[in-house]
Amino acid sequence: MKNKKVELKDYQPTPYQIEKVNLTFHLFDEHTLVENDMTISLREGVSTGQKLILNGEELVLKQVDYNGKELSKDQYQVSDEFFEFIPADEKFQLKIITEIYPQKNFALEGLYFSDGMFCTQNEAEGFRKITYYYDRPDVLSLFETTVIADKKYPHLLANGNCIERGDSKTDPKRHWVKFFDPFAKPCYLFALVAGDFDVLEDEYTTMSGKKVDLQIYVDKGDLPQTHHAMESLKRSMKWDEERFSLEYDLKTYMIVAVSSFNMGAMENKGLNIFNSLYVLGNEKTATDQALYNIESVIAHEYFHNYTGNRVTCRDWFQLTLKEGLTVYRDQEFSSDLHSRAVKRIDDVMRLRQFQFREDDSSFAHPIQPKSYEEINNFYTQTVYEKGAEVVRMYETLLGRENFTKGVQFYLQKHDGTGATVQDFLQAMEHVSGEDLSHFSLWYDVQGTPQVKITENYDQQKSQVIIVIEQFFKDSNNQNIMCIPLNCRWYNSKGEIDNIQAQLPEDAKSYFKVVDGQNILVLQDKLLKLEFNKVIEKPTFVWNRNFSAPIHLIEKKSSHDLQLIAQCESDFLTRWEIIQSLMKQVVCQYQDQSLQKEMIEQLATYLKKILTDSDIDDSLKAFMLRWPSEMEINSCFNIYPFDEVAHSLEFCKNLLAKTIQPYCQQLLKSTISKEENIWDPVHMGVRELKWQLLESLLRTQTSDYQSMVVNELAKAQNMTNEMGALKLILKFQLNDSEKHAQRFFDKWKNHSLVMDQYISLRVYAADKDQVFSVIESIEKQDYYDDKIPNKVRSLLGPLVMNQLQAFHSVDGRGYDLLKQRILKVDQYNPQLAARICKFFVDLRKLDSNRRERAKIVLESIAAHHLSKDTKEVIGKFLNYQ
Repeated sequence: MKNKKVELKDYQPTPYQIEKVNLTFHLFDEHTLVENDMTISLREGVSTGQKLILNGEELVLKQVDYNGKELSKDQYQVSDEFFEFIPADEKFQLKIITEIYPQKNFALEGLYFSDGMFCTQNEAEGFRKITYYYDRPDVLSLFETTVIADKKYPHLLANGNCIERGDSKTDPKRHWVKFFDPFAKPCYLFALVAGDFDVLEDEYTTMSGKKVDLQIYVDKGDLPQTHHAMESLKRSMKWDEERFSLEYDLKTYMIVAVSSFNMGAMENKGLNIFNSLYVLGNEKTATDQALYNIESVIAHEYFHNYTGNRVTCRDWFQLTLKEGLTVYRDQEFSSDLHSRAVKRIDDVMRLRQFQFREDDSSFAHPIQPKSYEEINNFYTQTVYEKGAEVVRMYETLLGRENFTKGVQFYLQKHDGTGATVQDFLQAMEHVSGEDLSHFSLWYDVQGTPQVKITENYDQQKSQVIIVIEQFFKDSNNQNIMCIPLNCRWYNSKGEIDNIQAQLPEDAKSYFKVVDGQNILVLQDKLLKLEFNKVIEKPTFVWNRNFSAPIHLIEKKSSHDLQLIAQCESDFLTRWEIIQSLMKQVVCQYQDQSLQKEMIEQLATYLKKILTDSDIDDSLKAFMLRWPSEMEINSCFNIYPFDEVAHSLEFCKNLLAKTIQPYCQQLLKSTISKEENIWDPVHMGVRELKWQLLESLLRTQTSDYQSMVVNELAKAQNMTNEMGALKLILKFQLNDSEKHAQRFFDKWKNHSLVMDQYISLRVYAADKDQVFSVIESIEKQDYYDDKIPNKVRSLLGPLVMNQLQAFHSVDGRGYDLLKQRILKVDQYNPQLAARICKFFVDLRKLDSNRRERAKIVLESIAAHHLSKDTKEVIGKFLNYQ
């Protein structure tokens, strides 16, 4: 059976509104009974006699009552997907009782039982596996929830505020609790948890003086790892008040950590459910990056309280409305608390590495897709990360003050409703007074815009002519985008020049000054600018701070690059120069003499950065980091995996020897500053230390080999412990397996640390041994393929870091992935579909590899697949 396609153009509101829902859950060891008592009314303007069609899957229907009277089976229709009924009244009570089996639910959607607890995951369409309901985001209702369970589950939780609790009058072993959420919400935000937890409690006083109870629920014994998450939550609440004047609106804010979870976290109103990866951690058990991720994800889910919960999506085609905006908000939060430059570099690096590849693949789609077969497949880098870049462009075009007012106006106007991306755009137009109709194309057009800039200076005429052209790699895509380019120009002394004054009047309209920045608003396919009376050749910088998510094509002289590297205050631009040179030198794998010349040039830039005391350590660490193999392969139309891998190692070793004296000197000063503190300064110190040690190990100096082993022995935090073990295994230092075994023996009972260990073993394995390493790990007691974190830890490094192995010419990598996809798809379609996306680069494989991959994909497609996996595999095969 073909998957049914859902189209944006077909959107229609439901004929009925569910005003209020009273849910009662009777939790038992073998099953759960769900009583769903709904107050339903006909929407205004809708004629009577309309059929009520509610979603429902994998439910056992026990009873249906209409206005207090039980209906017979011939008065309604039930199929595998729907409950259908024609009400006689405009307003009525409908009570539906269903039976479900959480203990058998390994898909981790709806209500499921895992690790001794009941928990829910309803976004996007999981609620239909709990009861019959309008399972769509534009139906917002008031929820009252009663949970009844055995007292072996002492903690019974649901959305909103707890209003009542007590013991069962009929069974002394059972108890109950009742929650009421005063804010109407769609069913995807419904949450329920029942278990026996350790609880960290705290409180937060809002800007208006209201006290909010904060609670984090974790497995027994995990309480010492929750304090960082609690402090992150309080920082998030404070930031949202200061930045957007948004104050928390319930009496209690609860977080529950769950080890078996398909996503990172879920923003259910008042009861966030988190993958434990993003809650549990302290300096001893989590790296600096893991702690940073906890802080970021805690913030992201908290910020959803307004941008996602109070104002939600009208339909799932508007997903970027809540996710793109909230990603932007958590990026700004992290930028304000840490290094803004480092955060921006990291975001752009990830966008290029993952989202740009998605744009160039068979799964390319706009940030507002126009159709889908399975919405779970569209929780993508495009919707989230590119969506955040589109939100950021509003701020670039309108300025911070107007943008902030626009967000506040949008939230006020659409509070308690499901909104659209057009509503957000119109809020920005309302506040700024600007026409943004051209800008709206960013929601509709897929692909990464290419912007080619040509600069010509005529010394005799004292004239600069700049030609700017925009296009897409897909020649069928002739859309002309609105692209804000943050730009600057320098004179020969490295001073910022006011060359804009030399533009003729008609050309000045393309430029605007926003928050002190020069913004060229490109809205033409081809733009020619003439600058007159220019007495010397200027140096131009375009797309500063990555003001638009584009691929910029330009040629810079060595003089221009050196001047920018020395004078430009935007560190992202300086980082891009280094990254560009690194990619270029690796790509010249056919000419090692040219590579050596280019390494000298690269070393010149790096030496100045490494010896500049005004540049913080985290930025220096980023400047030393080479692009990944995948990023470099992406420079080619057909991926030369083997050539890039060998060339990258050659260039890394050559650069390490060239800058060795500077790295040695910097390492001494870096180590002298190190303290076991988690803050931006000391995180940067540790990050730089490990970048320097990796570089120095490439010089094959024994002193640094001993230093790394000693770092492992004396490590007081997971960053140093994991950093040392990574280098010991990667460079096969003496007794590497003994060190790995000691690490394993120390942490074998800590699940999240073992996830890191799994990834490290796959990452560090020789390409000829990586498959046997994976197969060996799968046989161990600490691995469980029903836990998504374990699967991602095992397969992620194979695809991201072991390209030669995954894309081996004999097809072993593709076959391995096929076996795992088919197995996981039987019980967790969401996870299986995400694993399928590891084939995203199919089009750029050579003919031999592409044919092998195609055979594997066809073999997968021949099986009975979930609709999640079927859609992804189908897109890849149709793109051949």
